[in-house]
Amino acid sequence: DELVDQVDKREGEAPTVAETTSAEDGTFILDGLPEGAVTLHASSGQGVAMIPDVMTGQQGVVLVLDEGLFFGGVVLGDVLETNPIEGARITAFSLEHTRFFPATSGADGRFRIGPVPPAEHGILITAPGFSPLLIVKADPLKTTFFLYRPAKHAGTVLTAKGVPAPGVSVRFFLPSITPQLRTALTDAQGRFSFPSLEGMSAELFAESPAHDGFAHLDTEPREDIVLTLGPGMVVQGT
Repeated sequence: DELVDQVDKREGEAPTVAETTSAEDGTFILDGLPEGAVTLHASSGQGVAMIPDVMTGQQGVVLVLDEGLFFGGVVLGDVLETNPIEGARITAFSLEHTRFFPATSGADGRFRIGPVPPAEHGILITAPGFSPLLIVKADPLKTTFFLYRPAKHAGTVLTAKGVPAPGVSVRFFLPSITPQLRTALTDAQGRFSFPSLEGMSAELFAESPAHDGFAHLDTEPREDIVLTLGPGMVVQGT
């Protein structure tokens, strides 16, 4: 997934070019800034503030801390045993600007990110041996995150006579946190394959090029799926 790769590599990340701590009276000075506009970001305790497009050399800038957002919870793996995953990489990212907020889960699978500016954020969670979990619009109230091991839905489409059916459209629907709908054509041997997630049931729909043969199956991942085309009905309307 392109977005997963972009977030995982933190493409376009705005680098931190200077950092300081405010004095007892709240004043601060940032030295060594590049010429042009910068974004100022401040945080303390539960509060956070951010002002974009501040020109270098500008005086009297006021950052007012507002209550920030926190993302936290536990990362679990293995469908049946739900074991905590240690060392999972969690990245919260803003949907409004190129800021990334990273964390790593502890031995108990728990993590905490924040405070981050009050805006819409996404979350990407990755861990070795598991498929990445991408939530484009994250809910700060969500506290449990499941990672699934990669699997595969694969098999063969047959005609009513039991012969492999090439060139048949197979649709794959995986209902998950980020539902996936994919389509592929069977190869010369009637084979098809879709990447999937361990323990996640998916729906498969097959339809012949002439629209006179159909098959449907709901199944967990396996590589010996057989879809046998049979008569069906096509309904059109408005």
